This record gives sequence, C-alpha cells and structure tokens, in this order.
Amino acid sequence: MSGAGYEVFALLQVTLLACLAAGGALGALVRRRLTDRIGPRGLLTANTTAALLLGVTVGLAVPELVHTSGGGGDGQGLVLVAAVSAVVSGFCLALGTWSTVAAEAADAALARRWGTAARLWTAHLGLGLVAVVVGWGAGLGLHAVLAG
Repeated sequence: MSGAGYEVFALLQVTLLACLAAGGALGALVRRRLTDRIGPRGLLTANTTAALLLGVTVGLAVPELVHTSGGGGDGQGLVLVAAVSAVVSGFCLALGTWSTVAAEAADAALARRWGTAARLWTAHLGLGLVAVVVGWGAGLGLHAVLAG
C-alpha cells in the first residue's frame, strides 16, 4: 500500500473508531434513561431494542456489501455503510447490556430462585432473537425500497 493509500486507510479507521465511540456514548445514555424511567423492564426494553436495531443494520448493510464486493459500486457507498454501521453498532453495544442480565440471573440462582433466573434468560434471549430476525427482515425490505 502506498503512503497516500495508507494515510487514507488510517484516516478511515480513526473515523470509524470515532463513530463507534459516539454511538456507544449515546447508547449508554439511552440505556440509563430507560432503566431510570421504566425500572426493571428498562433492561429488557434496552436489550430488545438493541437487537432490533442491529437486525435492521445488518439487513440494510449486507445487500450493499454484496453489491460493492461484486464490483457494482464506487466504494463511497461502502464507506457510508461502514460509518453508519459503526455508529449503530456502538449504540447497540452500549444500549444492550447482557452482563447485567447475567448478574441478575446469577443473583437469582444464588438465592435458589431458579424460575426467576430462567425467566430472565428466556425473556431476554427470546425477545432478542425475535427482534433481530424482525429487524433483519425490515432492513432487507427497507434496502429494497431505497434501492428502487
């Protein structure tokens, strides 16, 4: 890679890292607001919303990546997809907090409340899985509409 090519690549990496950090900061703030306002269900809402948004992002990004890798794009679309994906990924990674689910389930298990621990995991994993599949379908549909 030439010197100028390396500089562009390094700038792109720094930009994507900044996008990821900005999304993460915003996601953490939204999660805090949700848990403060909704209470215990705020965590479930945050995790489900994060899964839904990640599904939409993948549904929107994958067709663009396939199109670009086949030589059908000029590369600018790929950079935009990467930047938006970095912001959304950072947001979702900070919004969804699976370590808190694990801690709550562990506390319940240590207190021998097995049903509570099982319900926590079932609710978060079940709703998260449904949300990511629905989001992926919505993202693919949205991509088809935007692509014309």
